[in-house]
Amino acid sequence: MFKWIEQYLQNYKARAKTQHFKSRTQNMKHGVPQGGILSPTLFSMFMNDIQTILPKVVYGAMYADDMAIWATEEYTGTAHSRLQLTLDALRMWTEKWLMKKILRKPTSQLSHYQPNSKQYALRLENTSCEKSHPQPTVE
Repeated sequence: MFKWIEQYLQNYKARAKTQHFKSRTQNMKHGVPQGGILSPTLFSMFMNDIQTILPKVVYGAMYADDMAIWATEEYTGTAHSRLQLTLDALRMWTEKWLMKKILRKPTSQLSHYQPNSKQYALRLENTSCEKSHPQPTVE
């Protein structure tokens, strides 16, 4: 079975196609064939260990190739620090496994009970995470 999967992943070819254009065929060195019957299963197996790098105080959920991480803390600064460390660990994981391109520009949302609390910006490498929603507060 492993030999068959190995052959499935090695030396496959792909090309980009739009309505009126087809690129040259390229030999693929990484990844799974897009649209392949085994591709979602193999991708899920490969990504399965990503949750093991999350600290115990940071939670994560995945759906297909999307991931959400969150932390619940009394102080927003503590949550920010833990989430930033987790983003740094995720970046290192993607570099280790040659999957750096999967890190699209992340977004962040801060929900808190503290009016007038300090605003924190999460960063992925040298890019600030875009805020996905207005920051709600409960008074």
